[in-house]
Amino acid sequence: MDRAERGDVGVPPGDPYSFKLVDSGGMALNGADRAFWGHGSVRPASSRLIWILPPAYDERVRTLLKWIEEMSWPIAGVGVKKFLKTRERGAFISNADFRPRFHPTEPAFDWITFKQAQLTKDRTLQESIATYDPATTTLVFVFLLSKSGNSAGIWRTQLLVPASLQVKYHFAVDKVKASIGHGRYRLKLEYVSSTKTKNH
Repeated sequence: MDRAERGDVGVPPGDPYSFKLVDSGGMALNGADRAFWGHGSVRPASSRLIWILPPAYDERVRTLLKWIEEMSWPIAGVGVKKFLKTRERGAFISNADFRPRFHPTEPAFDWITFKQAQLTKDRTLQESIATYDPATTTLVFVFLLSKSGNSAGIWRTQLLVPASLQVKYHFAVDKVKASIGHGRYRLKLEYVSSTKTKNH
């Protein structure tokens, strides 16, 4: 059954077709300090967060991306509500190797803000959050840590907000977008030396 046959299922909690995204409460990011924020690491962001790996790189990644695609409208609906609640651009992020004990069969997600993305010093992550349109799109990032925890493969997907929700929240989203503007979204990057790092 395709999305049109299912109807507009991407309706945030509180509406007749409610959907709850499992929140990891930050647990899915445990152990990711070195890969994402460089804590205790001398690696540049470009060697900590790896964007070039194909989704088929790992079955866990492929399965999670497929689940996100199948649930894209509900997730996108939650994303709009999250933007309105936080009044800040951000994105959902999910660890392909994590399932919470209280929901062992479902993936879990956390909301990463632009300020948190700045701490990674990663250009792609920051630009993605700074430039997407929350009125029409919800961003989701999937990552998989290396065995050492020094780096992570990371994948990005953009989910279309259902048309009915675009109409319903049009004025509210535009009001928040106008209040935050674009001036605050300045990328924080790093100067990278020519020395190559090893030991992924």
